[in-house]
Amino acid sequence: MVGVVRIAVVLTVLAAACHGAPPGLGDPEPRADGAIAADAGPGDDGAVRDGMPGTDPDAGPGADAGPDRDAGPDRDAGIDAGIDPPLDAPPPPQTDDLVTTGLCVDNACTAIQPGAIAFEPRWHLWSDGATKRRWIKLPAGAVIDTANMDYWQFPVGTKLWKEFTRNGTRVETRYLVRTGPRPGDWLFMGYEWNAAQSHAVARPNGKQNVNGTPHDIPSQTTCLGCHANNTTPVLGFGAFQLDYRASAGFLDLDGAIAAGWLSQPPPGAASPHLPLPGNATDQAALGYCHANCGHCHNSDSQLTNRPMLRIEGANVDTMARTRLYQSTVNVVARTSPFDGASILAKPGDPDDSVMIKRTTTTDVPRRMPALGIETVDPAGQAILRAWIAALP
Repeated sequence: MVGVVRIAVVLTVLAAACHGAPPGLGDPEPRADGAIAADAGPGDDGAVRDGMPGTDPDAGPGADAGPDRDAGPDRDAGIDAGIDPPLDAPPPPQTDDLVTTGLCVDNACTAIQPGAIAFEPRWHLWSDGATKRRWIKLPAGAVIDTANMDYWQFPVGTKLWKEFTRNGTRVETRYLVRTGPRPGDWLFMGYEWNAAQSHAVARPNGKQNVNGTPHDIPSQTTCLGCHANNTTPVLGFGAFQLDYRASAGFLDLDGAIAAGWLSQPPPGAASPHLPLPGNATDQAALGYCHANCGHCHNSDSQLTNRPMLRIEGANVDTMARTRLYQSTVNVVARTSPFDGASILAKPGDPDDSVMIKRTTTTDVPRRMPALGIETVDPAGQAILRAWIAALP
């Protein structure tokens, strides 16, 4: 039986290990146009201002987002120490084999159990080109607490799975389950598929280069690098990610409302319930950053990092009020320039923007996103470049 990794136990440790106090934190954040960034002001000491804690602005879609590779577990080592639960933690479910989690009818997962509902997020997290399938299962009669539409709270017993395929071969199915009522009562586990594709077993310490592919299974500890920086560790199943018309067979926001899954449905009779501002280029950039950066760069994160790149409902009435725009466009990084660039998103000049430098650098420990990738996302780069190039 594997142990539960409780978020609350390690969050403070992760924050200390991954982020030192950002330089100049007591100074207002300058903008290239001479104004002060909307999320900073005189005496900005890290306290919440308009819902945004003081954080380090020197990030592409986020420099210093998530754990520093040099400070956190060594991803090249492949094996990371798990964290034992406290003595009063609820016992985890038996999860030595994927089939015991409740997703699959058989060991080879040739069929999915009733109640495990397929979904597809509106915007994808780049995973080095892996294709993915996802499912969610709620306990019978349970609902998701959606009083805060930005950060849904899931009932005890909620289960989510994500299957990764590389080069036509299943390599991993990742499992997330809420095991108890406390905020940190979540189990994280990756399951390795064997070469015959007939069985998947738990790898709590992670594993590198599964089935001869470049895919690495993260350890339970490494999972927290992305999942522990939100009020909820569930990242791909939320209001903005589901607020579109999904393909047949996949659950979307309208489907979740119709199923009675949400305690407080969003406004409107049908999607888009939470329309995004801007044109198609703006919306593509918002979505890319939300999916690939917002798990660390958000106003609820306990890590010290700015800019804020997650879409949050109170700030989507105009493009100029979005977290992405306010904290990157014409914002000067407070630390030394990165490869000659000093402005996070320099209008009309993607090549001289820190966001582009950070996401394309060959200096791997400084490249963003910080975890879960080994290659640059070409589609994501095209989205960010097009957005910055079009900025007035």
